[in-house]
Amino acid sequence: MRDRAARDQQRTYARLGEGLFANNCAACHGRAASGDSGPTLNSKQFLTSTSDEQMRLLIAGGVSGTSMPAWSLDFGGPLTDEQIRQLVAYLRSLEPNAPSVPSTEVGSDALATITRSALSADGEGDVDVVASESTAQTSARARSIPARRSTSAVGSAAI
Repeated sequence: MRDRAARDQQRTYARLGEGLFANNCAACHGRAASGDSGPTLNSKQFLTSTSDEQMRLLIAGGVSGTSMPAWSLDFGGPLTDEQIRQLVAYLRSLEPNAPSVPSTEVGSDALATITRSALSADGEGDVDVVASESTAQTSARARSIPARRSTSAVGSAAI
């Protein structure tokens, strides 16, 4: 019964996250998260190499030195922690059918950077992001974001 409730909530989060993505993220990441001016997110490479916590940290705090802003209210953005979890649930819902090769050039360059382990969460909750040569040969350290424990029914195991 509990597993079913968690799956139902996950589906609801993914549906809500899809709307949030369309309204906030698609302009840069493409309508189907297939990349545009921002990296491709709907790809096996990204989704299998990036944890939910890493996605949450990137969305919440943004990536300094890039056009990826902080989306969390805690950092001056418009989204609550719950909405960020919904975005992560939406992105995770793409994984079963995600293509193995990104379909857009810009997205694949940025994705290659991420999949070469340029993205890592350290013990402090910081996220390191190293940009690829094709994205201006810069390196940036995302803001330090304290990890929070979720009190929702979904919890960290389901998202």
